[in-house]
Amino acid sequence: MNKTVKIFENFLTNSLFVKTQNKANEIIKNPYVGLSRTNFAWPTSIIKASTPVIVKDIDKTDELYKELKQEIEEKTGWEVLNIMIYYWTKLSYIPWHEDPGLNAGFSLYLNETWDKDWGGYFMYELEEGQIKALIPTRNTAVIQEGNVPHSVSTINMDSEIRISLQVFFDNKIKYDNK
Repeated sequence: MNKTVKIFENFLTNSLFVKTQNKANEIIKNPYVGLSRTNFAWPTSIIKASTPVIVKDIDKTDELYKELKQEIEEKTGWEVLNIMIYYWTKLSYIPWHEDPGLNAGFSLYLNETWDKDWGGYFMYELEEGQIKALIPTRNTAVIQEGNVPHSVSTINMDSEIRISLQVFFDNKIKYDNK
């Protein structure tokens, strides 16, 4: 599989984006919802010196999960394995890695605004020595396919919590040609 990065502005319909954004804000503000885990469960090579990245799985029985799954699969052609919300705290980041064992990954940025001085850029390298960076802009999605080397730069001290929807894919969807 070729290494590719695809970027989509205004990926979700506005109504589904707002519903997802509201769910993410409800989770982080409600102490009774219960957050699933942090990045401290990841391999140490991906944690390094990062502060916590808080991860909340969206339950597969949740109506929001079903709506997101359908829209993401229709627009990407990839079969969704799981959908999570990541809350990137100050000084959190992910060093360079390639998501071994997965065919593709997807990030969708949920913050209403993001100041470029706050960090948290999605960075990737398709050609040796040529690093590109993407500011996490509202409702922008990035799909990296074929184990593209990528990272997230450090979230700066004066930033808001960076919120993203994370999806991992395994297989392309096989459409029946009837």
